[in-house]
Amino acid sequence: MTLHLWLKYNVYIRVMKLESPYFKGNSVIASFATFIVSAFWHGFYPIYYVTFALMYMIQNGNDFLVKIKFYDYVDKRWWMKIIMSLYTETLFNGIGVFFFNLEWKMFVQACKNMYFTQFLFVFFIFS
Repeated sequence: MTLHLWLKYNVYIRVMKLESPYFKGNSVIASFATFIVSAFWHGFYPIYYVTFALMYMIQNGNDFLVKIKFYDYVDKRWWMKIIMSLYTETLFNGIGVFFFNLEWKMFVQACKNMYFTQFLFVFFIFS
């Protein structure tokens, strides 16, 4: 079984089926638990947890944009497609840099070199 299927069936779906009213059917908590388990599976470097937390925030931000029908607006305007493509590429390329800097000093230096743009872009969605 591939890892993404294992995470889906053994973490995501099980958290969704928990009997607690706080967990039952709550896809936000199930998704967060899945990302944390995935970070744990990758190793015990703190950078993995930061990276997976950012990925979780990007996923939730994307879900938010879908709910407000933002992508319907983007599909009608060619210049918005370019802006969203640049936004997505900037986020994932920056997060990829974090993923390979396993030492905390290198991580902080990479953040400084990129002026913390990944964090600003992610938090821009939630503001």
